[in-house]
Amino acid sequence: MTIRDGYLYVTGIWQDGDSITLDYSMDVRMETADKRVRENIGKAAFSRGPIVFCMEEADNGKNLHLLKADKKAASGEGVLVKESEELGHKMLVLEIPGFGTPMYCGTETANDVLECSLYQDYIPEQESAVTLRLIPYYAWNNRGEGEMSVWIRV
Repeated sequence: MTIRDGYLYVTGIWQDGDSITLDYSMDVRMETADKRVRENIGKAAFSRGPIVFCMEEADNGKNLHLLKADKKAASGEGVLVKESEELGHKMLVLEIPGFGTPMYCGTETANDVLECSLYQDYIPEQESAVTLRLIPYYAWNNRGEGEMSVWIRV
């Protein structure tokens, strides 16, 4: 094997049934958009190799905008890569440490954004630890209608 001009050249005399196995690291990456993309300031997307991942309501509940990834844990060893077959084929999913903020209406917790008035008294956010589950972007919207987000607050 030789590497030349960015390409790996594998040469040999091949027989039926021969195989070549490449083993290389595919770490999970946190990526951010340019600051000119206002909607994505303070957010990150997660990818592994060529695959981009997303959060879905089916795994993480409603109001995905109230969730955020723990940027310290998510950028280090805190991300778990797990195998899943729930959509009829093998795929990898990510489990990322994060935080959730409950939806408040005044002093009461609301189950749905429609239960809240547009404005209410300020209450400091009280985050709780959660695990965010991300699936490959190509597999979203196969478990019913619901929210989806590639860009996640950090």
